[in-house]
Amino acid sequence: MKEEKKKTKKFNKKYLAFGILGLFALALVSAIGYYALFSATFSVTPLIGITSAGDESFSNVQAQATILGNEITLTNNGGESNEVIITTEIINVPTGHEDNVDVGYYELETLEDIRELEKVWGADPDLVDLVGQLEVSVSYENGYVVFKATPPSDYVAETTLTTFTFDTDSDGIVEFQVQYDEAEGWIYSEVNGLVWVKDTTTGWLPVPSGFDTDFTNREFTLKVPMSVLGGLGSVYKFGVQANGDSGHQIFYSTDPAHLWYQTDDYVHSTYYVDMTLGTELTSPLTIPAGSSVGFVPVYDFDQYATGSYTITTEIK
Repeated sequence: MKEEKKKTKKFNKKYLAFGILGLFALALVSAIGYYALFSATFSVTPLIGITSAGDESFSNVQAQATILGNEITLTNNGGESNEVIITTEIINVPTGHEDNVDVGYYELETLEDIRELEKVWGADPDLVDLVGQLEVSVSYENGYVVFKATPPSDYVAETTLTTFTFDTDSDGIVEFQVQYDEAEGWIYSEVNGLVWVKDTTTGWLPVPSGFDTDFTNREFTLKVPMSVLGGLGSVYKFGVQANGDSGHQIFYSTDPAHLWYQTDDYVHSTYYVDMTLGTELTSPLTIPAGSSVGFVPVYDFDQYATGSYTITTEIK
């Protein structure tokens, strides 16, 4: 009996040894089941980068309205010029009203600028540096071009006579001006036969109802309907004048000494600043390498538009 027990123990030890060796062998086979294992992680920059493109919702839109979407910026991240195609689809449109909305894509010319030289009539020199500056900007809201002017800090804004003046068709003859006067508030005048109506027995007129005006915290704001300036794609000229003490004025113009053509000629726009009311983009649009293009969708509803419209834009 003792001999059998010894044999059994030896037999069990052999099996245990063979089992362990087998496990090592399997492990070795598993460890060399392939020659190499590796991975790669990529962060890819798109060829055309797009910012601010997203869904928008507009409620209570009045027929015969021009609605501006969010500004979208396309950036060519490539090393050569690339084309993008912009397509529009109008869906969910009320039956029979498919043609009552036009969609375009426009680069809108904005402006932020300053002037620092003051005209002092009768002085020598007649142009002097101010401590402050005249700040002028042009931007857009739905259907409006928004003009803003902040007089120099040297001037008392509340008593500053501030004028916005326009050549709406850029033909060299001024069409109208809008002025803020401390006593009168906002007032308006047109040119008729090379004569300002304000200089006739008619005098100054109220600002037309389609305009919007504001004066807050030294900033004068005038909103002019796009249609008054010729509509999208048109060119026009404008200027700004702010009055300080008697004989002291500062102009937003192409010549710091002039806004009006001559002291006896106030109807020519020779020194006004040129502006473009949007340049329409065409598809396909070519974007140079490393360049960006900013534009806004423009939704133009006519007087017969009604109901709910869904308009989609695809850029590819």
